[in-house]
Amino acid sequence: MSFPRYPEYKDSGVEWLGKVPRHWQVKRLKNLFEIKKRIAGEEGYDVLSITQQGIRVKDTDSNDGQLSMDYSKYQFVDVGDFAMNHMDLLTGYVDISVFSGVTSPDYRVFSIKNINENNSNYLLYLLQNGYRRKIFYAFGQGASQLGRWRLCAGSAKIGQTAFENKLLSVSSWRSP
Repeated sequence: MSFPRYPEYKDSGVEWLGKVPRHWQVKRLKNLFEIKKRIAGEEGYDVLSITQQGIRVKDTDSNDGQLSMDYSKYQFVDVGDFAMNHMDLLTGYVDISVFSGVTSPDYRVFSIKNINENNSNYLLYLLQNGYRRKIFYAFGQGASQLGRWRLCAGSAKIGQTAFENKLLSVSSWRSP
């Protein structure tokens, strides 16, 4: 993919990003999102599983995969929320939920602070690429350094919606 050169560039302040066009904004991800933590307090909600194929409703009756003894301690996920399994950078993932339900209290559920100024699909593209290209490994914690990724660690180019939409249209990225 190639884009025309811009007249002026500036240092982004982010090592892996390098120089960016002068009119671009580079913002810390933590300033774009609001982390939610709303515990259900009761059972009876669809249990959502975060997979590398997207967010899925888990069949808790099948005894397949990891099961919980108490889903009342799980946290709510609403349609449109981002949900991230940040516990394992090898098998974890992030997606925007098309389901309402609950997911593990150990995962991250978050939403865009200002939906009118930010393109949710572009931000999803950036986050999913963080997994695919192993960019988040540098932000890992724990003995293996592949543990939890902190949302505050990364930065992203934000604010040129036409550019963001063009990037999404010509890239091979497709949300699951």
